[in-house]
Amino acid sequence: MDQFTTKYPIILFFIIALAGGVIGFAGGLSYERQGGISLGKKMPSEMVEENGNKEGGSLPEIGAAFGSSTANRASFENDSYLLAVADQPTGSRVTLSEVKLGERSWIVIHEASGDAPGMILGAGRFQKGVYSNLTVDLVRPLESGKTYLAMIHQTDADALFNALVDLPLKDSSGTAMLVRFMTE
Repeated sequence: MDQFTTKYPIILFFIIALAGGVIGFAGGLSYERQGGISLGKKMPSEMVEENGNKEGGSLPEIGAAFGSSTANRASFENDSYLLAVADQPTGSRVTLSEVKLGERSWIVIHEASGDAPGMILGAGRFQKGVYSNLTVDLVRPLESGKTYLAMIHQTDADALFNALVDLPLKDSSGTAMLVRFMTE
């Protein structure tokens, strides 16, 4: 050992601890800025095998335009996917009135950050199929008067949502499959 480590072990300990804290804090900020909440962490409503109608059920006509909406209900629809959601009450879950998934996918609830998706509040992994009144549990409750997004994300082989790997699905024009909604 050199002279510094034998004379000043406490100072050396604090320098190492401080460096570790700075590195951990910076890594956490970087992760938060990328919109992820659960790298390697299971979400409350993941791996739902069935909820509501099974594949092959019928859905009411609600418009095929991206992001079409009525007074308080919005939808996204193409041949393989449909998301329809009404404005939501505040609380710790979001209920999607109609969902059609062309393959196993994540439905992810984001805060809206202007016109872009912001922080992720919750995610649920669901099998291919057609669903009514599908719920996604949140890790933080919705706030009154704010805008949120429900998005379809792809899923990899594991059952853990990872915002860096399970990326948003896009339609044939390259547009993310999402629906805006507000809280009442």
